[in-house]
Amino acid sequence: MTKFVFVLCAFALLSMLTVWQHLQSVQAGYEINRLRKVRSVLFEENRRLKLEADRLKSPELLLRKVKELGLELRPARPEEVVRIDNSP
Repeated sequence: MTKFVFVLCAFALLSMLTVWQHLQSVQAGYEINRLRKVRSVLFEENRRLKLEADRLKSPELLLRKVKELGLELRPARPEEVVRIDNSP
């Protein structure tokens, strides 16, 4: 009788382990799909932000904004130039 109980307990334990593993696999699949959707949204937002940054850096827009502020763009005088040394 004890041998039967031992086999029954072992079978139950293996069955629970198999069910747990399957549930973990399903949950991982849902998480992968969720993260793929998030990645897709972030890629689209990144693309949109790059386009916006390119637009904001356009010379035409910068000149217009400078004029709206009542300023004037001119070449820098030598004493206004600051050089930064990038060497270590």
